[in-house]
Order: sequence, then structure tokens, then C-alpha cells
Amino acid sequence: MIHIAEYLECTSDERNDLLLAADYLPIHYELEGRSLELALEQAQQIMSNLPFPAMIITHTLDIKGLNEPFRHLFDIPSDFSIRPRSTFDAESFGQWESHAIYGIQAFKRYNMFSRYDHWYKKLIDRFRKYDDLNKYWSVQPKDSSNEVEHSRIILARMGAMAGLVPIRYKKIHISVSSPMYPGIEVYLPIDEPGRRVFEYLGCPAECQKNAFNK
Repeated sequence: MIHIAEYLECTSDERNDLLLAADYLPIHYELEGRSLELALEQAQQIMSNLPFPAMIITHTLDIKGLNEPFRHLFDIPSDFSIRPRSTFDAESFGQWESHAIYGIQAFKRYNMFSRYDHWYKKLIDRFRKYDDLNKYWSVQPKDSSNEVEHSRIILARMGAMAGLVPIRYKKIHISVSSPMYPGIEVYLPIDEPGRRVFEYLGCPAECQKNAFNK
């Protein structure tokens, strides 16, 4: 039935109607309505207790919340676009490009059965305005290893009056329900400059040490 639904380019609701008509259980990949509201409330409670920069994101890539360490690390709201501080030399640009390609392909894989839904088409139409998405949309990652283990680079401040220095960090995803989204993206330092920057942001020293050593 799934293959038939794909062949007919069915939306998620239409696919589930076919499954029900054939006496199969419907497939729900994402939360909606009150279930989504409750999950977002839970995510907010969890994030409020996290000592590291974090944000809440939905399957439509909407950001539903940011904590204070995240705002300070990425200079929100004064500098919401972090692209210039993530592509300041050849190495950082290469890592940014790798993350961009991996993220696009991961998004496509995760939502492969939702690509005929209205929200998906609307999101893609919005993204098509950006040259980078068109450039990388069909490009496959060169490295097939786990992207979660790869570090990222950004220019950050070690103090209120300090200049920008390159730090390395990684991102982990915390799901708050059975679907992957909504979820919390948490940022951890993985080098000594990053540890000092995170300490300036108010992250507990013992937590930073544990994250740094993993």
C-alpha cells in the first residue's frame, strides 16, 4: 500500500486513508494539534534546565525556542545569520558545506513519505529562493560516517570585550516524544577554546569538562 500511495503521489492523509481502507493501521510520522503542543511544552521545560546552548525545532524546521546560552553564543538577535562566522577560511567553509549537504539529504530522507504534503511543498518553495539549497539539493555527502561525530567551527567571543576566536563544537539531538520531532538541538564544546567560551556563557565547569572529554 505504501508503494501504491507513493506511485499515486498521495499526501500523508491520503496514504493513511488507503491504509485504513485496506485494514492497516495509519502511519503518523509527526505530532500535531494538542499532542504537538504538549511535546513543545515538555521540550521547553527540558531546555530550561539544560546548561548548554540549545534550541527547539520542529519537523518543518521552525525554531520554537532558544535558551540564553544559545542567544549569547550565536549573538541573537543582533546576528541571527551565523554564516559569515562559520565560513571564515577554507577549513571552516568545507565543514559548513559538508554539514549543509548532510542536513539537506537527512531532511529529504526523514520526510520522504511527506513530500507530497502541503507543508512540505510550501517549505521547499520557500527554500528554493536560496541559491545554496538549489546548489546542494541533489549532492550526496562525500563522507558516509556519522555526521553527529563531526565537529563544527564558529567564531565566538570569550568575553564581553574580547575579540572573536575560532572554537569547535558539536550538536546532539534530543527527542521529547516517540517521533524525532519536535526535538532539542544541544551544542557542546569539544576543544579548549570552546570550553572557555562556554564557561563565559555560564555553563557549569564540571559539565563542560565531561562534554570536552567525551
